[in-house]
Amino acid sequence: MDIIPSHSDNQYVLGNINIGYIVYLQSGNKISLDLTKTTKTYTASWVNPSTGILMKKKFHVKGGHIVSIKSPDQGGAVLWLSLK
Repeated sequence: MDIIPSHSDNQYVLGNINIGYIVYLQSGNKISLDLTKTTKTYTASWVNPSTGILMKKKFHVKGGHIVSIKSPDQGGAVLWLSLK
């Protein structure tokens, strides 16, 4: 995975278009991720950064545009996207 430039000062992204992405949201209530270079579908899960426990059920994110995903909490959160 590589460091991916972020559109926000409060999030950090590691990713590989053929594997997936890990996005750390330091604060705030949504993640913005540029998936314009792929039309692949990823399986996504929110992870509590303090405990490592999945916070919500899995859902799917389709590439092809900049995605904006609301965080389950206002504090820190990790979004894990893996290739479906």
